[in-house]
Amino acid sequence: MTMVRTYMSSILGIDYGRRHVGLAIADEAVRQALPWKSLEVKTSADFIQQLKLVIKTESISKIVLGRPVKMTGEETILTAEVEAVAKELEVGLGVPIILVDERLTSKGQQVTSRNFQIDDHQLAARQLLEDYLLKH
Repeated sequence: MTMVRTYMSSILGIDYGRRHVGLAIADEAVRQALPWKSLEVKTSADFIQQLKLVIKTESISKIVLGRPVKMTGEETILTAEVEAVAKELEVGLGVPIILVDERLTSKGQQVTSRNFQIDDHQLAARQLLEDYLLKH
């Protein structure tokens, strides 16, 4: 008897930074986020192209993007920039972008083994995606 895996759509979590972007991924059926990879951002167009490939290869149905705010809830210098990036991504990628509060997604330490490396951007992306999954 052959087992066939049916792939559900996935959710992509993004911890946005001006130079480095952390990604986490979760299958909608399993609803557990895993740190996935980091991207180096060179230009806006390059970033969108990299994400288009991710959306296609990983069957991404929506993106959860961290919205930076201070612990008091006030906006930071990056808040407006991330909101603009969210609008640009939604138009350029054709998938819904969900902004979520990233206040408590503190940057963790880098995790390394012989076979893989997980950096703090990926860990932050995983945390904000986990927070989203718990609430929805």
